[in-house]
Amino acid sequence: MKTQTDKTIRPILSSVTLGLNAYIIRPAKAASWVARTLLLSVAVVLLLPPQIVVAATFTVMNTNDSLSGSLRQAIISSGSGDTIVFSPSATGIIVLTNGELAISHSLTIVGPGPTNLSISGNLSSRVFNVMSSVTAFVSGLTIQNGLTNGAAGGLKNAGNLTLNNCIITGNSSGGSRSYGAGVGYGGGIYNQGTLALTNCVLTNNLANQPNSRSDSGSGYASGGGIYNGGVLTLDLCVISGNRCADGGLVSEGSWAVQGGSGGGIYNINSLTVSRCSIKNNLCGNGYASPELVPSAGGVGGGLYNSGTLTVSYSIISGNVCGDGGSGLLSNGRPGGNGGSGGGVWNGGGVSMTSCMVNSNRCGQGGEGGPWGSGATYPGGPGGDGGGIYSTSTLELTNCTFAGNLCGNGGKGGDGYRTNPSMAGANGGVGGSGGGIWSQGEFIAYSSTISGNTAGNGGLGGSGVTFPIPGVYTSNGGNGGNGGGGGGAYCSGSSTFYSCTIVSSGCGLGGQGGQGLLSGSNGLSGSGGGVDCAGSSAQILSTIIANNSAGGTGPDVAGSFTSLGFNLIGNPGGSSGFGGA
Repeated sequence: MKTQTDKTIRPILSSVTLGLNAYIIRPAKAASWVARTLLLSVAVVLLLPPQIVVAATFTVMNTNDSLSGSLRQAIISSGSGDTIVFSPSATGIIVLTNGELAISHSLTIVGPGPTNLSISGNLSSRVFNVMSSVTAFVSGLTIQNGLTNGAAGGLKNAGNLTLNNCIITGNSSGGSRSYGAGVGYGGGIYNQGTLALTNCVLTNNLANQPNSRSDSGSGYASGGGIYNGGVLTLDLCVISGNRCADGGLVSEGSWAVQGGSGGGIYNINSLTVSRCSIKNNLCGNGYASPELVPSAGGVGGGLYNSGTLTVSYSIISGNVCGDGGSGLLSNGRPGGNGGSGGGVWNGGGVSMTSCMVNSNRCGQGGEGGPWGSGATYPGGPGGDGGGIYSTSTLELTNCTFAGNLCGNGGKGGDGYRTNPSMAGANGGVGGSGGGIWSQGEFIAYSSTISGNTAGNGGLGGSGVTFPIPGVYTSNGGNGGNGGGGGGAYCSGSSTFYSCTIVSSGCGLGGQGGQGLLSGSNGLSGSGGGVDCAGSSAQILSTIIANNSAGGTGPDVAGSFTSLGFNLIGNPGGSSGFGGA
């Protein structure tokens, strides 16, 4: 009998079980077991659970930089989601001799502790480079002695990276001071992605730049510790002893580059800082050139911000801006500006809560040149805002600003013997806003501003003593004016609620230079506590007392709107307080 195919069609697997109908065309009895067996196998496969991929753990066995057991080989061999750990034999220093360690897939690296294991770039390469679209976690390591000719001396991140319990030290971006070297951004870390640091220390890192370069760009060294162009979060971290290089010469552009800025951190995007210490970081000094106008000192000793900055429960102390370049080497040039914002320079938006900003200092103005085309040149102005310098939105809550200093004005240039009638130049103006300098919207709640000092004016330059030594043939220059607002200098919209502003002082006027006729002494600054500088400040439940000024208003100067319950020690030099 011929085998005849039965055209009857029926489902063999329930749609309840598989979510679909599988069908069989049943053959005649002689061949039916073959089809049934095949379809049963397919059904079993379909009913199996999905395969589970288990992440692997790789153990680093030695401190070599390549081959079996090395960290580099573990990174190469690992897959996405894997973990790398270290055996007790892998302690000490891993010296990179084959370039940076690139992390191109999601990975966890758990080190034995930053005092037990260091990864060194050997002053020849960056240490880590985390690529975009990567999620990585690194803990328990020291990242040191990295070096690049551009951005990111120690670590570069374009992905989503978490660092915990790490030390980043001794790294340098920007190569060297030699001609043709690159401009450094982020001596320790350069971030373009999302980066979170917890319980980390960044110290002794450098954002470098060449002393002379041929490009016509305007870039300058930025972020001695960290340069942030992404989203950065710091918690329980110490940022200390980092610095930016001094300014340099751009030969094609025939101008001088300012000193590096953001000694600790340079932020252009989003930065959140909590429970951190940002201390003893330095900006670069301005450049002094025989041919060009000297450049300004770097700004933002501790922090430079042109993005969004939120700081809470943190200390910003002992940071210093760069001094202005000297005109003494120039053929008649004014001194460069001293850097502003000893603790913080803000051109974006800043909110600070329960912070201490103390003992920071702005840069000094550079000295003016001693000769020129028939004239001498003045000293540069001292930097403003010893604690913080802000041109944009600034909000303070329960903060303390204490012991911060503005920069002094630079000395005016002396008359030169090639022109016996050439008078000495005027001294530079001292910086204003010992604690706070604000030009934008500013509001302070329950904050204390104490013991801050504005800058003194620079000395006037001396007249010519030629051909007879000690006998003047021209007049001396005038001394520069002292800075105002020892506690706070406000030229924008300002409000003080329940604040205490005490024991701060204005800068003194500089002494006039000696000459046939001595120059006049500069005027001392006004508003020892607060100087409104042409604007109007609202004040409620605030104490402003025991401040000093050589000019008008030992406590307050300018126009105020009293909202009541204020105690003003001496309202002379101000309006708005009535007979209080």
